[in-house]
Amino acid sequence: MKAHLVPLALILALSPGLSLAEQTTPQIDGFLDIPFGSTPEVVKKELSSRTLTRFDQVKSVGNLLRFNGGKFAGFNVTHFEIHFAPSGLYAADTFIQARSPNHEKEFATVKEMLTEKYGPPDKDEMNGENHEATWHFPIPGQPANLIWIISLPHGEGVKIIYQSDATRNAAQAPPPPTSVKPAKTGNKAKDDL
Repeated sequence: MKAHLVPLALILALSPGLSLAEQTTPQIDGFLDIPFGSTPEVVKKELSSRTLTRFDQVKSVGNLLRFNGGKFAGFNVTHFEIHFAPSGLYAADTFIQARSPNHEKEFATVKEMLTEKYGPPDKDEMNGENHEATWHFPIPGQPANLIWIISLPHGEGVKIIYQSDATRNAAQAPPPPTSVKPAKTGNKAKDDL
């Protein structure tokens, strides 16, 4: 009997559609291992250490932190723009320096790297003079997270956006409970629990 089970298990494991292993959809839950929902303090520390960028206090206003320079995916970065909602980090825009005309080589390289990691984009089109590609990462019952790349031929190179609308739309978390002194009970009160 055992001799028949081994070939059957091998056939099932190698057959498409009959795979015993569940197929997983790639997900993103942040930017550069910085989770969506992180505080500005966490982002300042982590982004600077991972990319060698410099915080720009002058151009950081309101719910936007700006960082100048650094590296991302092997490219030189002109700047990062990090966006916050009351629930924390919800979007990270990376502007990479472009050296090729109309930034097409940089766009093609970033698109190829993202395709290798996450599969083909859900959308890949020209929007006026801008070449754009978008990857969506569904979250049950919530807006999808996304990665969106845009070639800006008359702008700042290639823009790469990591975004979580679920985090942006989340209600602000309630404040932590305050410390409360326990109520006085009799010695045998624990017995009721």
